[in-house]
Amino acid sequence: MFWDGAFAVARTTNPNEEDRTLYCRFVNAAVYSHVRIGCNVTHKVHLMWGHVAKQMRNPGGLGEKMEDWVELQHQSGCRERRRFRTTQNIAVRAKARARSNHRSTNPNVIARKNEVKSEFTKAPNSEKIKISVVRKEEREARRMAALEDFERYRSIAALVPRHNSPLHASLARSLTRSP
Repeated sequence: MFWDGAFAVARTTNPNEEDRTLYCRFVNAAVYSHVRIGCNVTHKVHLMWGHVAKQMRNPGGLGEKMEDWVELQHQSGCRERRRFRTTQNIAVRAKARARSNHRSTNPNVIARKNEVKSEFTKAPNSEKIKISVVRKEEREARRMAALEDFERYRSIAALVPRHNSPLHASLARSLTRSP
């Protein structure tokens, strides 16, 4: 949930100082939880933790400049490999993949596909749009609630001495319970 919040805020176009502060809160919670459960600090974690907040200061922020396109390329590459995997001759396979890629990226072909799609697609259902807006608001509310719980827990845990005695464990449990 914390990574989801960090990525969502990092994508803000033209972020202000409040957005950067919220991002830092989410990424700190995400990295702490990530390491706490035993996950490694990968390049992506390092970049999110150490560099994205600075990049958000640039004009326009990160916006949609995230790495989703890399994932999309991986998926389309896998699809093409599966599609042409039975072609034995490597040269024939390469030509077929190149033709397929050319067709799928040709602006005229894309425009025609979009025309046909728009002719046969029903108008957007206003009820579905309302539901998606409500779901987005619910996700954001859950993210914020989780972040506030995390920060409250961290501030209380910082006050409790770290000892293994039953008394200290009982004290820590009673302090972390919600009122």
